[in-house]
Amino acid sequence: MELKSGRPCSIIVLTEQEQLYQKELLRLAKAVANETTNLIKQVKVIVTEADDPDDQRKVVMAATETGLAISQFIATTKVFKFDLFDSIFSLH
Repeated sequence: MELKSGRPCSIIVLTEQEQLYQKELLRLAKAVANETTNLIKQVKVIVTEADDPDDQRKVVMAATETGLAISQFIATTKVFKFDLFDSIFSLH
């Protein structure tokens, strides 16, 4: 494996505490994603009751943006450790 800096990557061994932290971080991120999905489903039901099409469009757009933000949040959570280590090693 190679870092963005072009230097070879050493094998990084995480302590048990760090591994637990990363697992918990990912578990919590997934919980946020699941609850956001439930919220978006509820919004879709509620938006059908709105009389104004412009209001419906705004709510759907906001829900879509929220879903995209959560997707980015999950992706960031999954790769956070690699970017962090890459940044640390590229400083040397």
